[in-house]
Amino acid sequence: MAKQRRKGREKTLRPKIHISCEGAHTEEDYLNILKDKFPLDTYSIRIIGQNRNKSNPLNILKYHEENIIKAGPKKNYLPNDIEVIILDREEHNNRSLDEFEPLIKWRDEGHGKRLLIVNSKCFEFWLLCHFTDNPKCKSTSEIMNSLRKIWPDYDKKLRRDISKEEIIDASNRAKKLSSFGDIIESEVCGSNMYELVDLLLEIESNEL
Repeated sequence: MAKQRRKGREKTLRPKIHISCEGAHTEEDYLNILKDKFPLDTYSIRIIGQNRNKSNPLNILKYHEENIIKAGPKKNYLPNDIEVIILDREEHNNRSLDEFEPLIKWRDEGHGKRLLIVNSKCFEFWLLCHFTDNPKCKSTSEIMNSLRKIWPDYDKKLRRDISKEEIIDASNRAKKLSSFGDIIESEVCGSNMYELVDLLLEIESNEL
């Protein structure tokens, strides 16, 4: 019985990767796929999800921070915990660069323990990277049309499995297409979701 109690205590004290996202369905579905494909021993993945009421960048940050406070010392928020925020750049730069500055500051103040993931023009661009080397992405509608040619029944809910190999392929493709700076400062299509994938691969390799 004593061994069982120690095991249970060790499990609750594992550091977490706390992830907030803008989308209510697709992103959360995808994050659950990541949890399944990367069953880590030393970290647990906590999906905070989306603020259903306000989805501009600053409110996404506020919602994330409120939920981090709820996971504070009494909930075993540990020094090695990692935080991640995922959101979109959106089409035609209808989100100004100024809106992202508080999130960039938040990331930089985390000293490597915070990731800011931005998808341009939408999260579906990242999904498209799982299946093609040269995603067509002049507009959100072009991304959606290209994705549905490969995934005809796609409707914001991920009703098909995505393999670990496809996730790694998407990461390698996205790295070649655009940098975080390009995504933030211009209308170029891109996604730095590969930073989250790289993090999971790094943690996984350290566990082997």
